[in-house]
Amino acid sequence: MSKTEGVRQLVQQVLDCFTSPPDEDLIDNVCMAIEANPQWSAQYHRLTEELGSQATVNSWIGRYVKELSGSKSGRSHPSKSHLTKSYRKLIIPESD
Repeated sequence: MSKTEGVRQLVQQVLDCFTSPPDEDLIDNVCMAIEANPQWSAQYHRLTEELGSQATVNSWIGRYVKELSGSKSGRSHPSKSHLTKSYRKLIIPESD
């Protein structure tokens, strides 16, 4: 199991709760959901301690959101979430 498996699991839990299709702001939406949910927020803060920094966890959140949603990275954008200052908007693949 990789050191960042806990981040992947957290991202998957959050994504599983979303009912609308992913959009370009999915990374920011995941971060805002983590902030709003006390259980996810506690898990996030444990992960920052385990992995050594908030920046490391945030980087992996972005990577796993992109990977699990099948998206590609777009341009950087200021974040609405307080967990991070900016995030990459996603390029969502068109569904057939």
